Amino acid sequence: MEQRKPNNRKIIIIVVIAALVIVGGIAAFAAFRHSDSIIRLAQYAGILFDKENLNPSGTISAEDADAKDSGGLPQKKNLMAEGLVTPVKYQSPWGTCWAFAEIGAVESNLIKKGLADKNIDLSERNIAWLAMQHQSAGNGAEKEGASATEKNNVNRAFDLGGNSYLFGFQAMTWKGLSTEEQVPYRGNAGKTETTETDDGKGGTTTTVEYSGKDDWSVPEKNAHDNAYHVMDFTVMPHPKNRDNVDDVKAFSTIIKKAMMKNGAVAIAFNADEAKPSDLLQSITTPYFHETNHAYYHSAAAVKNDKDGSLYANHEVLLVGWDDTYSKDNFKEKPPADGAWLVKNSWGESWGNKGMFWLSYYDATIETPAYYDVDLETASHPYEYQHIYQYDMAGYKDLTALDICNQVNPYLTESANQAAVANVFTAQRDETLGAVSTFMINQDTKAKISVYRLKDDAKNPTDGEKLAEQTQSFVYSGYHRVNLKTPIALKQGDRFSVVVTLTGKNGNELPLEVGSDRPETVELYEDVNDETKVTGTYTMDYKTTAKAGETYVLGIKPKDSDDPNQWHDITESGIADFYKRASQSGELDIDKDTAEVLSHYTVGNGMIKAYTK
Repeated sequence: MEQRKPNNRKIIIIVVIAALVIVGGIAAFAAFRHSDSIIRLAQYAGILFDKENLNPSGTISAEDADAKDSGGLPQKKNLMAEGLVTPVKYQSPWGTCWAFAEIGAVESNLIKKGLADKNIDLSERNIAWLAMQHQSAGNGAEKEGASATEKNNVNRAFDLGGNSYLFGFQAMTWKGLSTEEQVPYRGNAGKTETTETDDGKGGTTTTVEYSGKDDWSVPEKNAHDNAYHVMDFTVMPHPKNRDNVDDVKAFSTIIKKAMMKNGAVAIAFNADEAKPSDLLQSITTPYFHETNHAYYHSAAAVKNDKDGSLYANHEVLLVGWDDTYSKDNFKEKPPADGAWLVKNSWGESWGNKGMFWLSYYDATIETPAYYDVDLETASHPYEYQHIYQYDMAGYKDLTALDICNQVNPYLTESANQAAVANVFTAQRDETLGAVSTFMINQDTKAKISVYRLKDDAKNPTDGEKLAEQTQSFVYSGYHRVNLKTPIALKQGDRFSVVVTLTGKNGNELPLEVGSDRPETVELYEDVNDETKVTGTYTMDYKTTAKAGETYVLGIKPKDSDDPNQWHDITESGIADFYKRASQSGELDIDKDTAEVLSHYTVGNGMIKAYTK
């Protein structure tokens, strides 16, 4: 075998905990320390991470026709007024803004498709809880995924923050998808607390809320709730740090067209310190116009941010727009007119009955996401009744997403091709109609092949090829491919789904990534100019795989010289290929980064199959 020369790939990985996500609910800042790094985060708690190398990046796809044609779009749009969005909700007392924003997008999609009306009310509590619990795909599989545990605090999961990827990977499992009636947003005992705050007018405002001192854990019986089916999620490119008018118009066109077709779009942005209690106490901020309820962070402000506070720390829902909304309505003038109409999750007493305006040119906007959702009604059965899957962890760890995106090409560059396959066994006589897989990058081409395997098959292509088709996808996300010809399966049939992905960085491998060690996280708070520890918790992000479930082509185990052979993911040398990448000397990384990378592990293929 030819020895490859070092290629000095530059891997940029922020050295923080291996399993945390970003967006918290309210921006009252504390500090987080890990590996001698101090990072600003939102109390209730969004974690800052290195997003510059994550996809979708702040670039528009070369194949993106939507960005090139804004014709036919109305000057103004209000999905709320059209009955395509559910009412404003209230996330207190937790940092679950991300669950409220993403659930809002799911609800809007169902209304848009005529499968529900604006009174639909889905549970934020269950998915926020389950996304941070280890869970199993069944059939004796070990539990995997993210899990946060803290002594004497069962509610830690609700304060870790989240974003569209965390929500999307959990929702795609069809687990933890409850209605508000099944899992209401309150503690199990229904405890409440009464608080009084200064209203800024010489009086007080009395508020009664569900208490955070209650036990909010979700009963195990609800872990398998699937009140709806999320079939696809898409994360579009974002205009972060942009103020060029033409650029932002192109980004805005993409989002507007998605809203016209799919319903409301969830985004992350910087909420400054304008949480509800701040505004009740008449605390002003440089980025929020209190009278006009209008937000704008300039690209210059973000660039010159000294304390690192202007990152996306809050998720909200875009429900409309107005191209004529004046730039004069903001404290600092954006480059041009135009703003998004936004639904917040801080109750109707905040903003304009819970709503506000966000300039198109706000430089902190990130990860706009929408969903394709199915719901069974009296007149509409589910398109697919059953899902085959192993990947309960996905990429809920976004540092893992960054690592996988950058290391993948290094790991596969000597192979003629790179592919991942999952092998499933049909549980009944049924029809396979669709498969899905995760795409890290924009402009990804997916080749999908399906085989019925021989009884003694040694690899996932050892059998009868039943289908093969290729489809291109413009945006990042977990995307479905509908088979042109559905495949009849008999109970006990072993079948494989083989996925070959080619993206902008070359071969992509849709494989789960975890860590082989739990992390102890210390929470810090600044008190009188002193940083003090306020608590600790343990974060565990693990992946598992059993022999015979997932196979890879393009990554060789230690005892093989041929990367162009199929290998079970559990074979020695594949499960630790991130460790090999970090120790090979071919990656331009420092010692600390190599140490972090060496603890990443591999799980199953992120491939699902749908039957009816």
